[in-house]
Amino acid sequence: IEDHKDTMLRHGVLISKSVTPSLDSQLNSVCETLHTPRECVSAFVYNAPEIQADCLIDSPNTCILRFTSGLINLMDENEFKFIAGHELGHFLLGHGACSQYLSGGTSEDFMVRRARELSADRLGYLSIGNQEESLQAIIKTASGLSNQFLRFDVASFMSQTNMISNPSKGESNNSTHPSMLIRCRSLLWFAMSVKSTEDLDQLTQETIHK
Repeated sequence: IEDHKDTMLRHGVLISKSVTPSLDSQLNSVCETLHTPRECVSAFVYNAPEIQADCLIDSPNTCILRFTSGLINLMDENEFKFIAGHELGHFLLGHGACSQYLSGGTSEDFMVRRARELSADRLGYLSIGNQEESLQAIIKTASGLSNQFLRFDVASFMSQTNMISNPSKGESNNSTHPSMLIRCRSLLWFAMSVKSTEDLDQLTQETIHK
């Protein structure tokens, strides 16, 4: 992990108030909403056209977030905050510490990894409390298209599910991420019950579990 951080310091840009003030402000907002001390999070942007972000958990109390320039240039402010909240969610939910539950390559292993992505999406959504902008971030990630070319009609996007020729086959068993259709549907269901982090204190454990 130290090598990863050193590499980012050498070849990327640390998100900070002095160099990337807008991104730093947005990341501070996400940390505040998710009750995470900002000093626990180091974040970098590096030059790559892919739409990618990841989280490296380097200790029980600290993590490193990495974003490509392709992703940063594509996302609006709240869409970036959704992505940042998603990646921070992996850290807050202890996904690095839970590796003992993964046996490395079994069907159950991949199921756990896909479930983690849905959980992290929920943290991304709670970072902004806006269902529409959360789904926009997912659709942008799926397409790589900017606002110039997209009309955010979630129902039409979800209708692609009905066009799948062999739905009974299901998702790929060896995929670490659910399809974007599954991610959208899962987030829609979650947003029906939870509007903000404050809602979590008011809901029953049964509702949260469901």
